[in-house]
Amino acid sequence: MACFSRRTGADSVRTAEQEGPRFHEEPPVLVEFTNAKEAVVPCQAVGRPSPTVRWIKLPDGVAAAEVPGLRYVRPDGSLVFPKFAPKDFRQDVHATLYRCVATNSVWLRRQPGRQSQGR
Repeated sequence: MACFSRRTGADSVRTAEQEGPRFHEEPPVLVEFTNAKEAVVPCQAVGRPSPTVRWIKLPDGVAAAEVPGLRYVRPDGSLVFPKFAPKDFRQDVHATLYRCVATNSVWLRRQPGRQSQGR
């Protein structure tokens, strides 16, 4: 699995005190789930300083903001799709491509896109 990284600033350096993020737990390539059961997609990163993990939607790179009752990000970085009523299915939430991004003051690291496939 390939990861892509780039420096976030010209003055970014790697020292004994600083380390760019690296993925400790990456999400699977495809996540299939039904509306009857919650789906949790893990993404955890480590580094110094501690990285921030966020999710974006592809191809536009827009943040995967919380959609009440349908999608949220846990403090541990996992993307969660709670159980939902069949009438609440949304293509833009349940059947789209997501990417986990980890950043700190040293590096930005992205994992390849992950497909969610809710039914």
